[in-house]
Amino acid sequence: DETEQIYVDDEREQLLMQAQRQYEKTGNVAYLAVCMNFFLALRVGEIVALKTTDFSADSVQITRQEVKTYHVDADGRRHRLGYGISPYPKSPAGNRTLYLSKNARKYYHMILEHNRCNGLKGEYLFMDGNGERLHDYAINNVLRRVNRQIGTTQKGNHSIRKTCISNMIASKQLTNEEIRKFAGHEDFATTERYYEFATKSLEERTDAFEAALG
Repeated sequence: DETEQIYVDDEREQLLMQAQRQYEKTGNVAYLAVCMNFFLALRVGEIVALKTTDFSADSVQITRQEVKTYHVDADGRRHRLGYGISPYPKSPAGNRTLYLSKNARKYYHMILEHNRCNGLKGEYLFMDGNGERLHDYAINNVLRRVNRQIGTTQKGNHSIRKTCISNMIASKQLTNEEIRKFAGHEDFATTERYYEFATKSLEERTDAFEAALG
């Protein structure tokens, strides 16, 4: 069911507006991370690993990701220590250059201005008030909150990723190879099988069905 997998109909616009309102209310830059990712389709670990040096005027380099670190005790049990940064993406295809759309650039500059106004001078794009890098849970927490506020099903960052990629496929403006590279997949079959959904609900697609079946 698309409504469980992605943001359908006007849910994306509702979420973008509510996330911006929450950012203005709280000053929590994680809300802007949620907004920007609707136009980048990043994995959550890739979002929080972004550095300002990854960005140019119209593109961003994806080269690293956040990973959880563990300690294995004498009994072979794993205990989580915290978070680290891997200098490698999830797969070789994850090392990619993404086009920064007009909307992506808008949120990027809002984030830069947020950091400047708050005196945050760390190397990472997303930082808390103490200048420490945000972790994946910071993104997940605000997304859960905004989902509740707009009254939609609870959907995670992966749903944002699926929504963005589904919109790219539906646009018919890009080749399969361009979309595959943007998604960071090894082959388009993965993109097509797991990331292509109708971004309109059945109620919004009645005209299309009538045209196809008529």
